[in-house]
Amino acid sequence: MNRKYFKIGWLLLPLLLVGISACERSNADNPVLPNISNAKAPVLHLGKEMTKEIAIDLDNLGVLELTWDAANLGEQIPVNYTLTATAGDKSVEFPTTSGSNKVEIDHKTLNEKALGELGLEVDKKATITFVVTASPLLDSGAPEIKDATVSSAPLEITLTPTKPKFPEKLYMIGQEFGGWDWASDGVVEMTPVNSHPGMFWAVRHIADPASGFKWNTTRAWGGDFNSLGNNVGFTTPDNANVDKAGVYMFFVDYTTKTITIEPAKVFGIGDAFGSWDAGKHPFVAEGGKMVATTTGAGELRIYATTSAASVD
Repeated sequence: MNRKYFKIGWLLLPLLLVGISACERSNADNPVLPNISNAKAPVLHLGKEMTKEIAIDLDNLGVLELTWDAANLGEQIPVNYTLTATAGDKSVEFPTTSGSNKVEIDHKTLNEKALGELGLEVDKKATITFVVTASPLLDSGAPEIKDATVSSAPLEITLTPTKPKFPEKLYMIGQEFGGWDWASDGVVEMTPVNSHPGMFWAVRHIADPASGFKWNTTRAWGGDFNSLGNNVGFTTPDNANVDKAGVYMFFVDYTTKTITIEPAKVFGIGDAFGSWDAGKHPFVAEGGKMVATTTGAGELRIYATTSAASVD
């Protein structure tokens, strides 16, 4: 009996070892769930030689540097950081880089966000509150992991936004855009890009590429131009010209001194097009028009894109 029991014991031993090994692997592969009551929150600081009162410098493009001490949400929990600025009831997020505990915000971007998303006024001092939030960077749908976040104490700075050194309006004139007559209704008033001073766009048809066109910040001669320095998709022997007829997206970016002209990409979205999926329902150029067919009833929106834009 003893020998039989001994043999059974040896047969069970490998299974026990396998079970122990499996448990060890499971613990290694599954990090400990964060206990937020014991988590270490990030600590937000101003960078070296930074002050809490910022004078926007658009000429030399100053930089606001923010750093933070790393958070600790639990053993083997990788952390993602989100930096948020708030003024009153408005807020905006600034991008962070994985593996870095520092963000540098140039004054141009800071000024744009202050006047745009944060709704501050030119030449009026205001307080902006920064907070950095740590959340688990895990590929898991478990809410106890995904929703576990800790935030730093708020860091306040004072900021006086300044008037952007870009025009507020931009016009396009040509033989096909008003017959070179600034008083004509055919002159194109380009659309400013929301919350991004210095960027303008328009979609227009050009029937005769030889006719040419120019831009100006006022509806008058004097100060008109055919280039900002970087030309994409057109030539400038005298006026600006494209090489063939078509419907074009015109995108003027003072921030990079670039004008981009390219075939227009226009899309529909919404129930009337069958879905709210972006980029799924393109319009097609037919002569001087962009055409698409709806497939049902309901809401719809129409939007255009450009390869030149780094904004939505």
